[in-house]
Amino acid sequence: MKKLLFIVSVLWASIVGSVHAQVLFTAPDTVCVNQPVYIKSNLSAYNPSTIFWGFCSGYMLNVPTGVNIGNNFNLVNPSGIEIVKSNNNYFGFVVNNLTQEFLRLEFGNSMANIPTVTNFGTIENTIPAFTNSVYPVQDEFGNWFVFVVGGADSSSSSMARVNFGPDLNSIPSGVNYGNVSGVMSNPRGVFVARDAGIWTAYCVNTGTSTLVRFDIGNNIQLTPTAVDLGNPSFSFAGPSDLSGIYDNGKWYLVVTNAANNTLSTVLLDNQLANPNFFASQFASQSTFNTPTAISVVQDCGAYHAFITNAATHELVRADFTPSNLGAGFTFTNLSNIGNLLQPSAISNFIRDHDNIYGFVTNVSDSTLTRIGFESCNNAFAPNAYELNPKPIKYNAAGIYNMYCAIDEGMPTSQVLCKPIVVLPIPDLTLTHDTTICQGDIINIVAQAFNANHYSWYPNYNITDTANLTTYVYPEYTVPYHVVISFPNGCIVDTAITVAVSKNKADAGNDRTIFDGARTILGGPSTTLGPNFTYSWYPTDYMTESNTATPHVLPPYDMTYYFTVTNAMGCVSKDTVVVKVTCNDLNLPNAFAPETRVNGGNKFGIMNNQIVQLNFFRIFDRWGKQVFYTTDVSKTWDGTFNGEPCGFGVYVWEADGFCISGMRVTKSGNVTLIR
Repeated sequence: MKKLLFIVSVLWASIVGSVHAQVLFTAPDTVCVNQPVYIKSNLSAYNPSTIFWGFCSGYMLNVPTGVNIGNNFNLVNPSGIEIVKSNNNYFGFVVNNLTQEFLRLEFGNSMANIPTVTNFGTIENTIPAFTNSVYPVQDEFGNWFVFVVGGADSSSSSMARVNFGPDLNSIPSGVNYGNVSGVMSNPRGVFVARDAGIWTAYCVNTGTSTLVRFDIGNNIQLTPTAVDLGNPSFSFAGPSDLSGIYDNGKWYLVVTNAANNTLSTVLLDNQLANPNFFASQFASQSTFNTPTAISVVQDCGAYHAFITNAATHELVRADFTPSNLGAGFTFTNLSNIGNLLQPSAISNFIRDHDNIYGFVTNVSDSTLTRIGFESCNNAFAPNAYELNPKPIKYNAAGIYNMYCAIDEGMPTSQVLCKPIVVLPIPDLTLTHDTTICQGDIINIVAQAFNANHYSWYPNYNITDTANLTTYVYPEYTVPYHVVISFPNGCIVDTAITVAVSKNKADAGNDRTIFDGARTILGGPSTTLGPNFTYSWYPTDYMTESNTATPHVLPPYDMTYYFTVTNAMGCVSKDTVVVKVTCNDLNLPNAFAPETRVNGGNKFGIMNNQIVQLNFFRIFDRWGKQVFYTTDVSKTWDGTFNGEPCGFGVYVWEADGFCISGMRVTKSGNVTLIR
């Protein structure tokens, strides 16, 4: 079960060398909850074809989850499994050791789905007997192939190639090469890759504890030849599986040894075909117990090998650095997860969106276990696909994995992970959100222990933007943000909302009215509503003083003061000047003695500034005088000689002097209504 596919060329090596010194991105080591994390992306230097950012991504140093998804997949003593992604869908390939069957699992667009299974049987008897291992690979033309090895001894061992063409949903054909060059004996762990235009494969012989190289050539469909490389440095002991790695220009093989519970590594130098190689063996520190399979994963700048123990039904993680294999491995026993029961094979691990999944086959109950390193839900933007992602935030304290992968599945693939430590928001002393009256000023405070810088925004009606305390006087509701930075890199951006209670007093425009006329005070900008009170001063010559629009009939020039008060006591004031001019006589054009028309049941001069009345007389339609006076305060009650005058139009004439000395003379009509 060879877990890493690398298609490598000399050109790629030169590309990697030119950009290797520049990391994919940089980001802060430490932030606070809800603090924007600004990412400096360097992806443009790589000109990537695909980009994936995970901000709360599955992380292989975490303990994975395990779910046994059952035995409804035609598994019978399963011995090999691998998974691939093609056209945004996921496929798995499984072989049954005893029944010589080749199975395809179809997961759809997510490996979290329960797969459907297609049993292709022996594909016209091309699948090796006692099948042990599978390895899918896609050639440079987009065609898919699955290599299969199996056999209990040299007489039954063989290698087969299953051909799907460009569509993994198609029905495959197969070809069996037999025991290539006669060097295979219970082969396991097939690994196939293209290096410098040449296809090469490797496997281990469990029966003879040897390493086998298959030379295929420049076309993956050519019939291979094989070379028995023996037991490199005598490091193999009943090898049970093999995984291939390409790191920093060199090829490596990692091998599990079931006979003595160890790992072996083989350095193939800088080429797959006919390399110089050097092997080492590493003890398991009692972590292994009959290891059956290995899957090597490069994730977050590190390498991890996942090994299954058949005897103890456990999963083990081994962390290492290929270029420093002398330092050995660090082992972590992940115990039995997902109801492992005599695990026989472990697949490669593939990132599915923001999660990482792999699968384990269980021989004892013919079930399938899904191993998952899954994303969390604490990032406001869980992932992105652009060169320069927007700032992201985390809503809870913890350590999160920021993951960036480019050109996944390609020779130029690069991966970088960065742990982000998210700290709780420090204790802060903040002014509570508050409400002020329009035009008021208020002091707001934000203070935190060990803070080294304060910055307020927006810079609107504020006295100081770089101190822990400041005064503000907004004209409308404003959230005043304060950014507080700490020596550990934590930055808090919080806000104090200063709401402004608005109430507007609009007394109206200053105006001039005729002597004896009335006017309505109050303007359109006054704040109206049941929660406001209104008052006018003085109240002289005013109909009512507790309304926004009173009527006034001043006899001389007056200044009226208007006050509007809201429920929280905010006050707004305004004034209006009413000037009264006496340059005309002011009389109604109708009146009704028995009712009230035009403000009264008597008819007379309404002016207040007439100081001398020469005459005021009224005539009926026949010219008979029915009323006469020189007293400006006297009015006509609609009678003549004590008898009511009839309905009709009457003519009046008046002559007098205003207080200013101006003479006013006027005549007009009035309608008497009965």
